Amino acid sequence: MLRVIVSLTVLMASAQAWSDRATFTTEVAKVLVHTSLFGQCMAKVKENIPSLLPSCNGGFVTFDCGAELPGSTRMNSSEKFNIAKTALVMGRSVRLEVIDDQSINGFCLATRIDLN
Repeated sequence: MLRVIVSLTVLMASAQAWSDRATFTTEVAKVLVHTSLFGQCMAKVKENIPSLLPSCNGGFVTFDCGAELPGSTRMNSSEKFNIAKTALVMGRSVRLEVIDDQSINGFCLATRIDLN
């Protein structure tokens, strides 16, 4: 009986740690820089992110330029943001990978961005 209880507890704890991930191609509509909010840098994309990841706010993703989230570095985040700015200026699409278990102010983290 104890074995069953321990197994169920481990299963429930690991289920809460799972995150959803969405990978999609979209265009960058605008970029945003803020001194203290939103991870300091974000991009608004044309994809309806909440339709893919319901726990994510609006059409913005954060790149976490302030390196607030686990695993983020300022250098890597700034590089991702630079690709978003390049796509906006050049009118090119991007391929984004967004996760919903890491967010800032309700805006989910883009863990990858590719310039198409």
